[in-house]
Amino acid sequence: MNDVVAKRKKYLDLFFNEGECVIYSEDTYVRDSVPYSEWMHKGVGYTSYKKNGDLKRAAIIQNFFSINPHKKGTTRGCSNVEHTRNFLFEIDYILKKRNDTTIYSDPFEILITSKKYQLEFWKMMIKEHKFPASTLLDSGNKSIHVCV
Repeated sequence: MNDVVAKRKKYLDLFFNEGECVIYSEDTYVRDSVPYSEWMHKGVGYTSYKKNGDLKRAAIIQNFFSINPHKKGTTRGCSNVEHTRNFLFEIDYILKKRNDTTIYSDPFEILITSKKYQLEFWKMMIKEHKFPASTLLDSGNKSIHVCV
């Protein structure tokens, strides 16, 4: 198992136990649930790409997965969830409009005018309040996702 795959497995072990099933996908189309250990074995592949004219090889793992284990052979759906123990919180960015010329007197109001500072703010809040988050990421410049 290469380093990228080992790190990814360590992260995903936070969500799934041995013997549980996961629903995953390489794209936005959901597949049937499969045992987690099978997914980690089959779910890793390699792709080739060119960088600066050189052919490179990289490990790929499916990008989309349900954060809670599902019953074996089922599809995504509330009634198919085997254990509900992980939660995802979505925090939308608060953005200042381009033509807004408001002069802010409160430092917090200045903080929220930048996505970078908002992400740092939530990292600080999670750490300071010992929130048991396994993930904090930017979901494509629209919001922050936090998995607990």
